[in-house]
Amino acid sequence: MNVARIVAFALAAALSVLSAPASAIIYGSNFDPPDFFGTATFDVSNGCLSSNGFHNNDHDTCTVTWLTAVVTFRETPATAHTLTFSFGTPILPSNTAVFDVLVQGGELAGVDSAIIGAVTTSGDPNPTFNGSWYISFGTQSSNLFSADALSSFAPALGNVFLYRQICDDGCRPGPIVETATVDSFFRIPEPATLSLLVAALGFGWVSRRKHSG
Repeated sequence: MNVARIVAFALAAALSVLSAPASAIIYGSNFDPPDFFGTATFDVSNGCLSSNGFHNNDHDTCTVTWLTAVVTFRETPATAHTLTFSFGTPILPSNTAVFDVLVQGGELAGVDSAIIGAVTTSGDPNPTFNGSWYISFGTQSSNLFSADALSSFAPALGNVFLYRQICDDGCRPGPIVETATVDSFFRIPEPATLSLLVAALGFGWVSRRKHSG
């Protein structure tokens, strides 16, 4: 991950943490090749992490809120185009978009979500990326975690799927057209620590640009 991408993710994470309750445990997620990469953040309650295994987002013992999602298409030689499913859109944050989570070693290890969207892009140099897009977290075989589905990939971090919008009698997500693999889930530091991280990364990025200019 290059410096610019780290700074962008840290800024997004800072906004996520600052907008979440003080007791929230915020997890970041990176997903990557082959066709697109991105980040997402989730607010996971302590009840979800109390034991290993699958936990339904029941808002009783376990509550999960999907806070942010940012997707960047790999376009060469054109400039990469980014889709943002949060920060001003009505899609995220959402406390119902995540169906259930997988916990391993007391930490978030998998997310199973509904298909959310759509976000529309236009005017891109590559017409393949123009149009309306949906996103979801899940497994390759389905959007529901199961013992059989989990055996198809390791570790059990899952995938991120993108769907194009289909409109006939109404508009809805079509078949999966792009898939990325989840690289990691990780805890995001508390707001004070994260603010220092953002400041340090930002200063380092500016210094690097000045020296390379």
